Amino acid sequence: MGKAGNSSGGGHPSGVDAGALKLLITGGGLKRDMVNYLKSIQIDKVQNPQVKSSLERMMVGDRLVKDILTPNNFFLATKTRPCLDEYNNKVPASTIIGDVGGPVCFNIDKLVSAYKDLSEEAATIHLAALAFHEFTHHYQMPSADPQIIQSNEVEANRVGGYVLLTAKFLMIPVLQWTPNDQGNGLFQQIQKMYDEIRAKERKFLAVPGAYYAKYPGFKNQPDRGLFRLLPREIYEGKLSIEGGGAYYSFSTKSHDYQSIAELELDQGELSTGFAGCDFGYIVKIGSIPLNEVNETTPALAYLLNFIPASKDVPAVRKQQSQAINSGVHTNGYFYLNSTQKPLAVGQTYALRAISYDYADVLVVFRIIDIEKDGSLIIVWKKIKSFPALQCGSDGS
Repeated sequence: MGKAGNSSGGGHPSGVDAGALKLLITGGGLKRDMVNYLKSIQIDKVQNPQVKSSLERMMVGDRLVKDILTPNNFFLATKTRPCLDEYNNKVPASTIIGDVGGPVCFNIDKLVSAYKDLSEEAATIHLAALAFHEFTHHYQMPSADPQIIQSNEVEANRVGGYVLLTAKFLMIPVLQWTPNDQGNGLFQQIQKMYDEIRAKERKFLAVPGAYYAKYPGFKNQPDRGLFRLLPREIYEGKLSIEGGGAYYSFSTKSHDYQSIAELELDQGELSTGFAGCDFGYIVKIGSIPLNEVNETTPALAYLLNFIPASKDVPAVRKQQSQAINSGVHTNGYFYLNSTQKPLAVGQTYALRAISYDYADVLVVFRIIDIEKDGSLIIVWKKIKSFPALQCGSDGS
């Protein structure tokens, strides 16, 4: 049984909240928008021959419209029934390949995070594109062959991408949702409380100012800084931010799992590479101060010279498997996707985090405090950025 993954059309809403998206998906609005789009397009005028061929195959005898309108086929992800892709990664949306009329899963938390910077109109269009991506999988053959899996994903990306580019001009309705407050203002109160919670979370995650006294040039800088990392096993699901503050991105300086997460704290270990093709290496380089680490530091040689595979899924998976399972021993250092227990104050590490399509960065970081709950205070600086690569062919 094959599963389809995240859509490039779904993208990576402040104007759109979880309640609005739930209502759009489960209340019939998304289906209405998708059917209106199909009624508006003229297949013979679709200029992309590959997209045209896909749409023609899917729309024979109105079967795509009937597929979309299947009763109760949209459901929202839960902890016991998440949206999973072919590799069992949790994704914003998924479905079963080849299952026309089958269920389509949507993860509201991931969608809200992904669309947080979009307007209501843009979020609606992105959601429709993501849904068309998933429905494309219904008209494909399931397979365990990585090349066929990749080909299926490329086709779905093309269809979703085409919808994303054309939906605005074909006037998919803008998401409009008015909460049913019945005049008592409860929704506004909830929104205010939610904003207050988010503000308190940001304060909770912030590094106390006293730590910056030792690193005066590290505050609000693009290539260095300090951050607090929370243990996943304690805080995941207890904060509104996805990942519970257990993730950090050196590329976006965000704790949000969806914002190119590059480092995770879980069960007393640090690791990198969490979804899809992403992977990386961490190496412990001892108690050397951060300001003494540079491109000539011997422990960084392997990370600087490592060449990730690109546009070749099997080759990427082979490198990923080595990073996760066996690691690399060279020049007296051991490179793996995770640290070895126990973590200790004063230890310095180097990390090469490869996030396909988004970032590839080499940083060094040092643990400067371990708090009572196991949270870490970390200081870091960037050594080098590399060009972001693609995992598969055809821009996937």
